[in-house]
Amino acid sequence: MGGTYGHSWFVDPALGLSVAAFTNTALEGMSGLFTEELCEAVYAGVRK
Repeated sequence: MGGTYGHSWFVDPALGLSVAAFTNTALEGMSGLFTEELCEAVYAGVRK
C-alpha cells in the first residue's frame, strides 16, 4: 500500500469480525472521527 498514511483496525472475536482500513488521511485515519464513524458503520451493518 504505497502512499498510505493513516490506518485503523479492530477485531471483535465475539462477532467474528476483523476490520482494517487503510487511508491517506494521516492522523484522522488513525485516531480521529473517521475511526469512530467506521466502527459505527460496521456495527450498523452487522445489526441489520
